[in-house]
Amino acid sequence: MLENKKIQNIHTLEVYLRKTLPIEEICETKEGICFIFKANSFISKLFYIPFQTNKCISISEFYEENSLIVWENQWTFQSHLVKSKIQSKLGNIPRIHGRKTQVRRVDKPTAASFLKTNHLLPPITGKIRLGLYDTQNTLIALSVFSSGIRWKEREGRSYEILRFCNHHQYRVQGGFSKILKAFILDKKPIQLMTYSEKGSYQTNLYEKSGFDKSEDPKELIYYLEKNQTYPQKYGSENAMKIIALGNYKFQWHG
Repeated sequence: MLENKKIQNIHTLEVYLRKTLPIEEICETKEGICFIFKANSFISKLFYIPFQTNKCISISEFYEENSLIVWENQWTFQSHLVKSKIQSKLGNIPRIHGRKTQVRRVDKPTAASFLKTNHLLPPITGKIRLGLYDTQNTLIALSVFSSGIRWKEREGRSYEILRFCNHHQYRVQGGFSKILKAFILDKKPIQLMTYSEKGSYQTNLYEKSGFDKSEDPKELIYYLEKNQTYPQKYGSENAMKIIALGNYKFQWHG
């Protein structure tokens, strides 16, 4: 039996979706609630997964291509980001051309605040932070890089891209490539790498910038508390275990 608060959350999501997409059917699954949209919609299904203590969910058992997963904690605490993700898939997010932006270093507090507001995962501020600022001096996109690791085989350093995101109200056209070019010019890396969860990565962002795509063989498991997502189990024993689809690995070589 769902709690009143969970029912209210599902209702507010349904109200939003009915204003946004043509719903054909709503059904209950063992994982949660499935919203099925009419044919030719940009999104085929949306799975809403409520938090359930000590439950283990394997995404591969229900996930379908061109569908979205919304966790209860995301809709409760980050609904603006869920809406932004849906509107982006529908092509309804205003675009700003990268030519109208300027690449600058971003300090750690500003980066943490930006990520908290605009990224679904917990903030990671890394070692190097490069942002795009518009003509109004507003930060509208951010990339976070790790510190460089020296290679034994070649002279030079390898870096990991830890986070990239746009402001949730905008999409910067060519924004990632502009930041990437500035980083390469400054640091002259011999390798760049990053990871993206399967199912979440539905673009060719990295491939367009010269990255090679492969499948990471490692099992991807994370844990949900009522208001947070963890890459490994911290805190309460009541966390909800998620067996994800795995990661794509992207590599760029200089």
